[in-house]
Amino acid sequence: MNFYYNNTWKFIIEKLSSDVHKGLSEELVPKRREAYGDNKIKLPLGSGGIFSYIKELISIYLFICLFIDIFLLVNKSYVLALFVTIILFSNIFLRWLNIYQKKKQVEFLQNINYTTVSVLRDGVEKIVKAEDLVVGDIVYVRKGSLIAADMRVIRAHDIKVDEKNVTGEYFLKDKYESKIGGEVSSISEMKNILFKGTVIKEGEGAGIVISTGNNTQLGKLLTVMNYANNNKNTLRSMLDKNINKLYLFISFVSLIIYLLNKEILSV
Repeated sequence: MNFYYNNTWKFIIEKLSSDVHKGLSEELVPKRREAYGDNKIKLPLGSGGIFSYIKELISIYLFICLFIDIFLLVNKSYVLALFVTIILFSNIFLRWLNIYQKKKQVEFLQNINYTTVSVLRDGVEKIVKAEDLVVGDIVYVRKGSLIAADMRVIRAHDIKVDEKNVTGEYFLKDKYESKIGGEVSSISEMKNILFKGTVIKEGEGAGIVISTGNNTQLGKLLTVMNYANNNKNTLRSMLDKNINKLYLFISFVSLIIYLLNKEILSV
């Protein structure tokens, strides 16, 4: 990445065989896509639609707890039924919260994959799908633009960017086209780079695409997160299973207490 922020934008355009006035030719785009890959970010596991979320929400443990709860209510053991109901709904809420967070992440990534961008090709400004961007494309950005690929800024007029999706920082960042001398300690200091997944809040300008898809900073971040989640999922599934067993045990204890009380009262 230091190659792009340490050099002038004119040098970067030359090295990427693009043209600030004409952009890339449509004929060259398929070759660039083949050489550098497409601009889609792979969605995380669990993005298979509403049925995958419903499947994740429902479990056999919930049905057993629900059956015990209904049994206690029918038999007018309201205190024990209330106790089981609290357990049941706390389990459902925790599952729903996890599913909701995952769903919002998937929706955000889908928006990046399928948004449209203004790009210069064959000397003409065109609107194309974000997934069609390739390395070397000249892209125009304006207030409200969702950045669809990592880009080296080549023109900036009072650009301020929201980078929290990439850097985690919640304050706006100024961007400019000048090169940066020396090394930087973090990507948040790369003032002449626009990162995929960030949003233009003020100003307008242009940039040249330097990375696409999973080669972008956001793509690399998601790859690391998905790897961590895959490892954590093993631990999480074990933890969820143990928690479900605990809920089930408490529900059965409530049922046994009811049956013992009924037996004692009948003697």
